Amino acid sequence: MGELWEELICGRLSAKVRRDPNGSRHLILRRRPGPRRSLTSRQRRAAELIANGLGYGEVGYQLGIDVSTVASHISEALRSLGLERVDLPWLVHGPLDVWPQGDGTLLASPPGIDEHLLAELTPSERDVVKLLVAGCSNRDIASARCRAERTIANQLASVYRTLRVGSRFELAALVARRVRERELTDAA
Repeated sequence: MGELWEELICGRLSAKVRRDPNGSRHLILRRRPGPRRSLTSRQRRAAELIANGLGYGEVGYQLGIDVSTVASHISEALRSLGLERVDLPWLVHGPLDVWPQGDGTLLASPPGIDEHLLAELTPSERDVVKLLVAGCSNRDIASARCRAERTIANQLASVYRTLRVGSRFELAALVARRVRERELTDAA
């Protein structure tokens, strides 16, 4: 598990999502003063399973709870942490590029994507994946690429088929795991 994830779920850090005008997405992480509110063990486990790319039904099955309870746990965990669902794979699995700021704040964002993973995709699909992993919605991607939302949805469907994933969250989890594997291989 990522070090920042542990700090967040224990309540020692708070997070806020910041989007730059150029579409870049960053997490602003700050030490949390005063009383700390941590996640429950079930909220934590549900969030970690979602970060692995599982859907709500699969998470419910593994935890022995119904889908609406999973949705409630995830919603409460994300609200409590100040995160969006797309942030989970990077925080849980790492790695994140982190830049300390002068006031003790940390600025964090996902690192570059492993180009080998994207080799089977068209250049247009690669661009769409990079924006998706950066946390952009289909609408944001369409606007950035001057395309229709339906075109982006079609390109994502093609990406999902090619990479054998079922959703944008599975794709984000796959990319996060591949980046982490690459770092471990490079370190060895």
